[in-house]
Amino acid sequence: MAGPDIPPGPSLVAQCRERGVTAFIAASSLMSINVIQAIEASGRRVPDDAAVVGIGGRALAEGGNHRLARVDLGLDACSRAALDYIAGRISGETPAAGLLQPPRLESAPSLAPPRPA
Repeated sequence: MAGPDIPPGPSLVAQCRERGVTAFIAASSLMSINVIQAIEASGRRVPDDAAVVGIGGRALAEGGNHRLARVDLGLDACSRAALDYIAGRISGETPAAGLLQPPRLESAPSLAPPRPA
C-alpha cells in the first residue's frame, strides 16, 4: 500500500478496483490528490466510480480540479487554544482545563454515497 512518501500509482488503484474498493481515505490532502490522479489515469471518475477523502489540508482541499472532502482535525482551534494557554501561563493566569476538539467531516464533490456491492 502507499504511504506518506509513496504516491499511489495505477497498480495500487488497479488492485483496489479488482477487490471492489469504491472509496479511499488518504492520510493527507496531498495524498488524496495523488489518489484522484491515479483513479482518473485508470479511466475511472471521482466520485462516480470511487470516492476520496483526505485528512487535514484545507488549502489543498479547496484548490485543484476537484474540491476534496476532508476530515478537519480542528488544528486551527487547537493552535489558538495552545497560544491562549501559553499567554495565560506567562501572565500568571490559571489556564482553563483542556480542549476537546472532535474531528469533523467536510463534505465536497470528491465524496459520494455508498454504492451497493
